[in-house]
Amino acid sequence: MGRSSSKRGSKVFLFVFGIPFASVGAFMLYLSIQTIHQSHLASRWSEEACEIISADLNVNSGSDSTTYKCVARYRYTVHGKGYTSDRVSFSKGSDNIGSFHRDCYNAIQSQSKQNAMVCYVDPDNPYEAILFRGVRWGMIGFYMIFVLTFGGVGLGVMAAGLFGSRKEKKVAASRLQYPDQPWMWRPEWQAGVINASDKVGMYAISGFALFWNVIAFPIGIMAFTDGYLKDGNKGALIALLFPFVGVLLIAGALYAILKYRKYGAVSLQLAAVPGVLGGKLAGIIRVPVNIVAEDGFHLKLQCIHRYVTGSGKHRSTHKDVLWEDSCILADEMLAGDHSQTALPILFGIPYAEQESSPEVGNDGMSLLAHLAEGPARVVIADCAVMGADPGDWRIMHPSELLSRKVTGRISTHDGDVMKVLAAAERLGYSLDNVMIFGIEPESTDLEIAISKSLSDRIAEYAIAAGEALAA
Repeated sequence: MGRSSSKRGSKVFLFVFGIPFASVGAFMLYLSIQTIHQSHLASRWSEEACEIISADLNVNSGSDSTTYKCVARYRYTVHGKGYTSDRVSFSKGSDNIGSFHRDCYNAIQSQSKQNAMVCYVDPDNPYEAILFRGVRWGMIGFYMIFVLTFGGVGLGVMAAGLFGSRKEKKVAASRLQYPDQPWMWRPEWQAGVINASDKVGMYAISGFALFWNVIAFPIGIMAFTDGYLKDGNKGALIALLFPFVGVLLIAGALYAILKYRKYGAVSLQLAAVPGVLGGKLAGIIRVPVNIVAEDGFHLKLQCIHRYVTGSGKHRSTHKDVLWEDSCILADEMLAGDHSQTALPILFGIPYAEQESSPEVGNDGMSLLAHLAEGPARVVIADCAVMGADPGDWRIMHPSELLSRKVTGRISTHDGDVMKVLAAAERLGYSLDNVMIFGIEPESTDLEIAISKSLSDRIAEYAIAAGEALAA
């Protein structure tokens, strides 16, 4: 019950965590639309001659960057009445995005000497005027980076929290119904049918392509329709970069769609669940279309260890193949059926190899990743049958222990710490600094709550484990 509550809390946390990121993306999208809309309205303002009263280029130098802002004050006349304004462009603050402010200042200096300076005035409100009414496409591009990265990440994290929580509710219900049968905890495990991920990938890239192009193409179209490219505004070329990337995303989405339409929903139907170490993995790969393979069907079964090392910009994901087996099928089962393809598979799984998803705590493979980083000392707390009184503890090296635990093999919450450590040794990780904090249990039956003889001594265990780490 505590574990499922924790998972529900993590999903809610994901949803809430994604809101600030999505909000940043939404705000930057609002700024982009507002800027383009203002420039579009100003394109219909009347052009009037103006006189520059003062102009300057404010330069602010910081420890790591220098920003600029062009400021000016000018006078103009509309229908015989004089007005003054200090609005240079739709950019309100100082920045260093491109050379916009320096270009504005240089243009003011050059055109003022030639008495050719003009401003653009709102005919409905002559008090509203501006010197440079064009869209700063460099700034729009800067905004779009935030829209697509922060907005995309935020929406993705929120979706993971929203839809992931629904799936976890079903898993939690199955865990309560089948506490001793971990292979019954997920629908795909219960049915013994594992679907290929092509459909999920197709929807993912198609959705992202749609999200990108809904934003990028209107900006590119407006750059053409409002004549910014015709006016020689080279910055408007930046607006074409986003539709170009959008076209590449559309191409990727079309490839995924065509691939899915070509092969359909491929699935693996297992002959028996669960697959066990030392046994056979048998089943049929079903493809809802007929495939002719002149050089046969090449099948490969791999056990891959995925782990993450480092953090921040040094964070990287690694994949190690713990073991693999392969074979070639000369023909499929239903050679006379031109509507589908069925490939029988039969692999022997070595008994001494690593199970698919061992767990220590909430993630067994995270222990392997931790050992890969070469920590000074690792102390792993677990129950150990030593013939002592319940609650008594002892610190030992892994070589002093023998595991007799029977696991569900494919469980994500029923692992064997000793098998994880054995896998670490096979990968070349040192166990010299690994210690087992063994605690004698009251019972080895599956229980969620901690027994009273152990819970009364939690503080003692924490102090002892801390001393072992510091030794």
